[in-house]
Formats: sequence, structure tokens, C-alpha cells
Amino acid sequence: MPPTWTIDVEHSPGPLAQRTAQWRLLQQDLAAGEQVTLPVISGSMMPLIPAGARITVQGLGPAEIPEVGEVVVFRDRDRLVAHRLLFFCPLPSPGWYLQRGDGASPAGVVGRARICGRVVAVSRPGDRDLDLTPAAARHQGRRAARRSLWRWCRGGFLLARRKDPA
Repeated sequence: MPPTWTIDVEHSPGPLAQRTAQWRLLQQDLAAGEQVTLPVISGSMMPLIPAGARITVQGLGPAEIPEVGEVVVFRDRDRLVAHRLLFFCPLPSPGWYLQRGDGASPAGVVGRARICGRVVAVSRPGDRDLDLTPAAARHQGRRAARRSLWRWCRGGFLLARRKDPA
């Protein structure tokens, strides 16, 4: 049985069209190119996306494959999570990604089927808005993914393998 998502429409901020788009994002029914704005309640993507910021998420088409380095929104049980993609493995089809927040969050695996959309803009309180779509921003995203993957490998995965069983 698929999970049941609830949005408090009566108390949700924004016009009805925005709330409807948020619902479609939860159901992974947001059209390719359609955008929706969501509040961020966690600091797992600090410093890029602090708690209290708002992110603009763009829907993905069925044939679109998110790139390593992009920040995506995916379903994790009964919540939505925005994390950076660190690594892509195309098998088994349609593939899976290693994902991790830029902060001190643990890495995890997410299947392509659970990705709802990509983050294209960040509106931080008291700061300028960030557009994540230009080539320079995508390049910085790939660099951040490589750094995060290296820190994860060096800090947890490789150290665990070095331990002597004796």
C-alpha cells in the first residue's frame, strides 16, 4: 500500500494553486518544468540551504536523469528530503544515487523512482536569492558533491575497512 500524504490545506501558506502543486509534488505528479516552492525545516544542507529558507523545486520528466552534484527532493518514508546527489549507478534500471546533505548528515541511497524534482532556486531569509541553474552553479554543485563523497569515504567507509579484526 502506498504511503498516505497529508497537507493541511486550510493552514498551508500560499494561494490554492501553490498548495495544489505541493500536493502533486508529494504524489510525484508534478509536470516536467513545473515549479513549486517549499519551506525548509532542517539544516542538513547548511550552508547552502539553511533552516527557514524556501526552495523552488522543478518537476522532472520521466526521461530526465538528474546529474551528480544537483540538489534534489526525494521521498523518504512520509517526508520530503532535499539532498545533493554524490554518485550515480545506472543498474539496476532506472538506477540509484548516493545522496547526502552538505551538512553533517549521513549518506544514503535513493532510487531514481523516489526523486520528485530538482532544486532550482534557494531563497534564504535576510540574504539574496540563489539560482542553481547557471553553468557556474552546476559546476560548484559537482565540486561540492566530490568533496562530500571524499569526506564520506575518508571519514566512515574507508576507516571502517582499515580496522584490524584481531
